[in-house]
Parts: sequence; C-alpha cells; structure tokens
Amino acid sequence: MDGFGSSNTSSLKPAFSIWKTGHWLETCLTLQCAKQSVNLDLESMFVVTSWRNIMSKKVSSRSPLTRQEKRDLDIEIGFLEGVIKRDPAYIDALQLLGDSYTKRGRFNDGLGVDQRLATLRPTDALVQYNLACSYSLTEEFDLSADALERSLQLGYHDFKWLAEDPDLEALRNHASYRRIRAQIRKLKVKIG
Repeated sequence: MDGFGSSNTSSLKPAFSIWKTGHWLETCLTLQCAKQSVNLDLESMFVVTSWRNIMSKKVSSRSPLTRQEKRDLDIEIGFLEGVIKRDPAYIDALQLLGDSYTKRGRFNDGLGVDQRLATLRPTDALVQYNLACSYSLTEEFDLSADALERSLQLGYHDFKWLAEDPDLEALRNHASYRRIRAQIRKLKVKIG
C-alpha cells in the first residue's frame, strides 16, 4: 500500500500540499492516474464537513453510492489517512476522515475516529453527537445513548434533526432511547 489506497504506486503519483491557517484546512490533492487526473479540494470539503454534525450527516450514510462516489471516497480516505499519520491530533482531518468512513459504510473505522475525537475534544457536543451516531451504526445502543445524553448535556439542541437522523434510527427503536426522549422534553421546556 502507498498510503493512498493503492498498491500500484507506479500508476498513481500523488502531489499535494497542506496549509494550516487557524482552524481551516487548506489542501489540494492531485492524483495523476494512468487514465485520468483526479483533483480533490479539501478546503471546500472542510467547509461542508466543519458542519459535519449538522449538515453532512443529514444525508443518509446508507444511501447507495455510485461507483465514482466510492472511488472518490476511497481516494479521500487514503489521503486523509496519510495526513493523520503525519499529525494524529489534527482535528479537522479526523473529522473529515470520520465522515468519509461513514459515507463509505465503514462504520467500525468511523467509530474508531469518533472515539479518538471524543478523547481529544471531550466537551464538544457535536463530537459526542457523532460518537452516538457511530455507536448506533455499529449497534452499540447503550453506548450510543450515553454519548447522545452527553451531547445534549453539552449543548446539542438540533432536536428536529435528532428525531430524523438516519444514523440514529436503530437507537430510536431501542429501549435505551426512552430516557433520551425524556431528557429532550425537559430541554425543550427550558429552551422554548
């Protein structure tokens, strides 16, 4: 493996650069393959993914991907794994990687990234929310409920999305969700 998801390094020549400016990830990756060139602008991905917990998760992680979407995600994942290898605590890259794993259906890998993020940012409500989603997708419902409760305690208040998020569908059908429903009702009264 070459770190970019391919064992054939002769036909895949990565050229990339990374700049960290504040919390922005400004990255452009160009892969020259035998048949075509693929350009990824990770800065624009970050704009979407910085709202990953609110926006990007609103697209079902279970919707079927086209062959091209799978290929593009595999390239993204390979690149981001290389970035994380160089800087294991790079929050923005970890968030992108976790989102890409989930979109690709690699739920256990996504869970590993979300657990890592929860260790690095234990008081981030959105990180806890994503952790709850990952636990739900891997059918660890009690852990999912615990993470979702922490998320609510830390300030997550997008109740409409929480009730619709396809990543939490299995949790909503589980008995442990009852206590969360009660907590949401209390929070709605306090907020409303």
